[in-house]
Amino acid sequence: MYLWDPTSDGYARELNVDTDHVWAQAFTPDGTRLATANDDDSVRVWHRASGRQELHLTEHRGRVRSIAFSPDGRLIVTGCDDRIVRLWDMVTGECTATLSGHKDRVYAVAFHPSGELVASASNDGTARLWRVPSGDCLHVLEHGGGRLWTAAFSPDGNLLATAGDDLAIRLWDPARGVQLHALTGHTKRISSVAFHPSGELLASAGDDGLVILWDLAGPRQRATLLGLPEGWAAFTPTGLYKSEGEVAGQFWYVIDLCRFEPGELDGYLPGVRRLRPEEVLS
Repeated sequence: MYLWDPTSDGYARELNVDTDHVWAQAFTPDGTRLATANDDDSVRVWHRASGRQELHLTEHRGRVRSIAFSPDGRLIVTGCDDRIVRLWDMVTGECTATLSGHKDRVYAVAFHPSGELVASASNDGTARLWRVPSGDCLHVLEHGGGRLWTAAFSPDGNLLATAGDDLAIRLWDPARGVQLHALTGHTKRISSVAFHPSGELLASAGDDGLVILWDLAGPRQRATLLGLPEGWAAFTPTGLYKSEGEVAGQFWYVIDLCRFEPGELDGYLPGVRRLRPEEVLS
């Protein structure tokens, strides 16, 4: 496994994790430690600067699919194929709580910004909210069908986003366990969601090849980002768009049964306009 330094365009360190696959990884909030979920059903914690292994968490009974650190860096939560969510002490490496209730693999775990709750999302189609450190289940969130692959708390902790096979991103009030909104726009499984640090935007990525940026003030779809073999394109529901690279024939507008290449409608529809790559989509 390689650690990359984005400021120098090169890798900073190689970690010998002793297995062929790493299924999940996470940094501590201060960036000094790195946890990896390896193919031997264990989690190892490394000192980032030296590459020294500090902990080896071995009580899992299946592959670990997700890892998260508490905001203070004192606890680790893991989600596993054995349907269990576990809390670990970063100092001793001991498992402090075993959270049971899911009926299938746990693919996502996340700490609430307060450190007092953990969210887990499972292939059983539910997300669960657990109290920390007791491990009591506070809420079971039913998604309505299909597996869940991702979960994330907003920076202020007032929202939990979950998503998966049912093509909807659901926003929940974690205190009450109540669904507030369902955001639709993806056409295939949604694999990840992430909040902007301001909490005003949410990004989602799906197997349809799209990243959708959501404005949570509405909430509404703000922009769609499309990665292409030789470039990229971005467009808004209002008709603004921009692109870079060789994108001809790879995205277009459709009205009834007619297809229009980018630029063909700009002179006819006031809302349709090409932006320069550096301009902001709004």
